[in-house]
Amino acid sequence: TSELIENVTLTDLLPSLASLENEVHIGSMTPTQILKNDKKGTLIKWHMEALEPFEERIVSYKARTKMVIIGGLTLPPAKAKFKAKTGSDRTVKSNKAVMTIGV
Repeated sequence: TSELIENVTLTDLLPSLASLENEVHIGSMTPTQILKNDKKGTLIKWHMEALEPFEERIVSYKARTKMVIIGGLTLPPAKAKFKAKTGSDRTVKSNKAVMTIGV
């Protein structure tokens, strides 16, 4: 967008069938919070005070499945919450990420 976006929180959920690898990616932001739940999975959060007009940030993480998966895995949509120009909170969601594994 061509406008300043403030108070941005990005949230992603990693299903319980996978675990988060503790690895630092050069040029990528590290999560500000990681919450683990045995049934729901791992909730990963990044917080940014502001994004300048047309600014891009790279967030990434590495996950490993706890068992061999044949076929594929679908990750739920990631969510971004931020303060809109009007002062209200706004939430946007990504598409589902589908990973297929060729054998």
